[in-house]
Amino acid sequence: MKKTTRLIQRLGLLLAVLWSPESFASFTVGLAQEFSGGTPPVSSSLPWVTATFHDNGDGTVNFILSNPHLSGRENVSKFYFNFDDRLDVNQLSFSVVSTSGIFTGPSVDKGKNAYKADGDGKYDVRINFATGGPPNTFGVGDQLVLRISYTSSIDSSAFGYLSDPAGGHGPFYAAAHVQNTGTAGGDSGWISPLGIAAVPVPETTTMIAGALLLLPFGANAIRFLRKTRVA
Repeated sequence: MKKTTRLIQRLGLLLAVLWSPESFASFTVGLAQEFSGGTPPVSSSLPWVTATFHDNGDGTVNFILSNPHLSGRENVSKFYFNFDDRLDVNQLSFSVVSTSGIFTGPSVDKGKNAYKADGDGKYDVRINFATGGPPNTFGVGDQLVLRISYTSSIDSSAFGYLSDPAGGHGPFYAAAHVQNTGTAGGDSGWISPLGIAAVPVPETTTMIAGALLLLPFGANAIRFLRKTRVA
């Protein structure tokens, strides 16, 4: 009986690892390059800004924006990202889950390919933060978590799209305008990620490999259960 229990527990553990949304249901972009010819943030630690799209498991997605390596008075005034063009971006809804730091809550603009970052690229969503200086601005160490919902179930893969090309730079998965850069704090720059950090959906080959991995355990469990029933 103990051997049967151990086999069932092993099967359950493997299934949990293979099928858990935590294994593949999020991706992160790290904004680590200045693309406009402006003045980048002063820190050599990268990325300056990160954005994560994480599945909640209920058809909604959490958007987590943070500024791990901005410095001094530097702040994000606008953040841009994309949405699946096959869906209606205007049907997205945004609600604040949590904030860390002291800053004025942002507004959100939505429109298919409606917003350009420094005249470059066309993005679907623009998050607008306060400008000027602390404490109202979204600066170093601050974090914002928004829950994104749609008229039907969505997952993080709906946001893993490049901007529609326009201008001489990009396209990018996201972009941000950072103000108060430079040694005197009076400059600004436009930053973007170098790529995307994770695949939001599992590869078919991974699923097949996982199924093959389970076969010997499943066969052993079936054989043992048959022996137990016969006894």
